[in-house]
Amino acid sequence: MEPQGSPAKRYFLKLDSPFPFAPMQRVFLSVCGRGHSREQRVRCAKRGVFEIREASVSSAYPIGIFTLTRTWTAQPAQITVFPRIYPVRRFPLPPSSARISGELERPAPSVGQELIREVREYRSGDNPRHIHWRSSAHHDRLMVKQFDAIATSETWIVLDLDSSSHDRQIDSFERAVEIAATLASHLIAEGQRCGIAGGLVKDGSLRLFLPPDAGPSHLQAILYALAKVQPEVSAEYPAVLPALAAHYRRGQQWILFDHDVRRAALPSFLRGSPAPLWFRFDMESFAEEAPGAPASIPPAKLADGFAIARNTDLALLFR
Repeated sequence: MEPQGSPAKRYFLKLDSPFPFAPMQRVFLSVCGRGHSREQRVRCAKRGVFEIREASVSSAYPIGIFTLTRTWTAQPAQITVFPRIYPVRRFPLPPSSARISGELERPAPSVGQELIREVREYRSGDNPRHIHWRSSAHHDRLMVKQFDAIATSETWIVLDLDSSSHDRQIDSFERAVEIAATLASHLIAEGQRCGIAGGLVKDGSLRLFLPPDAGPSHLQAILYALAKVQPEVSAEYPAVLPALAAHYRRGQQWILFDHDVRRAALPSFLRGSPAPLWFRFDMESFAEEAPGAPASIPPAKLADGFAIARNTDLALLFR
């Protein structure tokens, strides 16, 4: 951060909260001016996209009797703090979801794999490779296979952006974002396709929407979106899921979040196999005002996913 304007040089300067993503950390400078630089590693306490334009600077040099405080205008800098990503050694999933744990002997089928739905009469332009010879012999004319596309290497992660679900309990949402970032990073590193979505705005469109894709650039887009996202819509979570029906493909894995004591009813298109994987949050534990840091506990395994409490150690979820 280079100051623009006076004081050009002042000793024992203190920059009060120059980092909005690390509000409790300060910087002390023994000397400042042209030709001087200062580096400091900062532990980020908040995710988000932040812009630094100024800093409050104070000095009590030389003996602290008087303090001079001034605001410095700095060269604008935009800083993006991504959500925390936990190392993933393994991720135990329900049997129907085991394919994304990285523990299968054979790789997952590629996107676009198809299942035969029915046969119909051959038309000009049909692929000869799709001729169903047994049916052709039975009907005494050429018959071809009709397919249903499946997407066994695609995963959707759907966050709950309803502000009422996180009323004064924002820690539950931050935990959900960390889980989403960790799983997206893991899946894409495994060569699979991952998409994220969440929240409905007034016109019925999704507030957060990145369709499944793969590769480092797609992961970067997901992490940037997760750095910015906030629970700031009024649409309830059960209303968001049907809005994604048009993007459903057979064989996809869906990862869902429950921040409500009432279990959301699944839309019909998600009632097949593989079953959705749920992260169900104990919201009462997040509402408690504990006097000290609670002892960490491993995540509780449920029949359809995992239970997450205020003192759940997420690192244990991925070991």
